[in-house]
Amino acid sequence: MKWLFSFCMVILMTACSSGTNIFEGAGDVGNCKLQGSYVYDKDKDVYTLTGAGANMWAETDEFFMVWKEISGDFTLSARIAFEGEGVNEHRKMGLIIRESLQADARYADLAVHGDGLTSLQYRSEKGGITQELKSENQMPDHIMLERTGNRISMKTGIGKYPEQADATLELAMPQKCYVGLFICSHEDDVLETGYFSDVSLVHANAATSDTKSENKSTIEKVVAWYMDNMNYGTVTLLMTVESSFIPFPSEVIVPPAAYIASQEDSDMNIVMVVVFATIGALLGSIFNYYLALYLGRPVFYRFAESRIGRMCLLSVEKVKKAEALFVKHGNMTTLICRLIPGIRQLISVPAGFARMNFGNFILYTFIGASLWNIILAVLGYIAHGNAEIINNNSKILSYILIGLGLLFGLYLIYNGFFKKDGKKS
Repeated sequence: MKWLFSFCMVILMTACSSGTNIFEGAGDVGNCKLQGSYVYDKDKDVYTLTGAGANMWAETDEFFMVWKEISGDFTLSARIAFEGEGVNEHRKMGLIIRESLQADARYADLAVHGDGLTSLQYRSEKGGITQELKSENQMPDHIMLERTGNRISMKTGIGKYPEQADATLELAMPQKCYVGLFICSHEDDVLETGYFSDVSLVHANAATSDTKSENKSTIEKVVAWYMDNMNYGTVTLLMTVESSFIPFPSEVIVPPAAYIASQEDSDMNIVMVVVFATIGALLGSIFNYYLALYLGRPVFYRFAESRIGRMCLLSVEKVKKAEALFVKHGNMTTLICRLIPGIRQLISVPAGFARMNFGNFILYTFIGASLWNIILAVLGYIAHGNAEIINNNSKILSYILIGLGLLFGLYLIYNGFFKKDGKKS
């Protein structure tokens, strides 16, 4: 059960680290000479929009947008950045609400221009003249567009999302509108590119959120938090715990860390993940070694048969099995058994009982732990290459994980409090 639980956890972690495209359509609005396009990167959760268009102004517009058709109130936010210097300083990108995809439709948008100008642009009637309310902020990187009834608000900030609106207007719009992201090059013969990350679309009337975070179940949010806090320090700490006698599987530590390290924008390196995981394994093994060395067999056996010991899945039988392997195969056992689930952690105990040469113990444990962590890192790398398949089945996997997690927790409680004591030596 422990292996099956670990496997599902690894797969779900892979799924949770991938984003979900919250939009349902995309295309050029108006008579754009060059066709626009977009790419959504699930791993980075970034929308890359490329588009042309003469302008978004006067009576008609030309631009590219990705959109979702929703009814009622909403909050749309994103972090944005232009690619390169651009050709025309009036190029613009931002967030938009539009009554239709026709070139002269009523709309409001939060537009950030290439020269830094930021404004709430709007057309109050079909075919009417575009107007604007300017923001005091120049070139913000955090933007937010909100609709509450007929009130449209623009919020902008640098380095963080703001609490106060830069500008607000009253605009009569149909209940159901197109909401999304846009880019306009302000040049017929030029394509410009912009990046939208941390995109969130909260649909208030539906009392639900279309954000990457809010779409997830509780277990997926917990896993996402775990993944967000994965770094070399947490890898070392968790592998130290895993290599002691506490039942925390390495299969939910190294593969997710290797998955993160495989991403292009990751601050982690897959080789260093293996290095720090091995350091953690050594620390946990040293703890077991000295615990056995100083406590001795009688005390350690009593601990193994105590409630706490049984909840840690220890037993005299398991310790004796590890001892038998050590006696039969000698020091090399500390290397070989590092590759055998269920006995990997315990093999340090008979090494401590036998007062194995500490230098040899460290050497063999290091080699065995390195090999094991390399295997787990390769699994994480493979999972990164199959993120889309895993992401499509994440909901089912989360239910399986919850069930297995509950069963495993009940088993630990049963093992510690209700299972009859075995014979003590």
